[in-house]
Amino acid sequence: MGLEISAGNKAFRAGSYTGFHNFRNWLAQKIGFKNIENYYDTYKDIIGEFNHKTGICAGASRIPLGPLLEHSDCDGTINNKQAVKLLSELKEIKQNLKKLPRKDKKGARENEIWFRERLDNWIEACQEAIEHEDPIYFG
Repeated sequence: MGLEISAGNKAFRAGSYTGFHNFRNWLAQKIGFKNIENYYDTYKDIIGEFNHKTGICAGASRIPLGPLLEHSDCDGTINNKQAVKLLSELKEIKQNLKKLPRKDKKGARENEIWFRERLDNWIEACQEAIEHEDPIYFG
């Protein structure tokens, strides 16, 4: 069981629902938040009402990484316009990544590698959505 993402000719498994939550937590940390809950608390007055058709809150496009971090993580889409903004933000995160940590007993290096692979998957999905003028589908 897990989350499948597709856009254009790109499809990938975003991980288990827990793994996807951990990835979004990692992203929130990369943009300066302590964790994803801190992110949600910061933007709670902006995100607006949840749209069950799209799986995303009305104001999500107005906040950093909003279409991805505020998504319901199940059925729904990220539209093409949101993918353009999201692509830019994800590329900026990738550009600012530091060297991988040394191998350790707690698995930090392995987790970091997995998160970076998901980041690359999301960048490719955004590029596909833009190129094919198609949304990113959650399913």
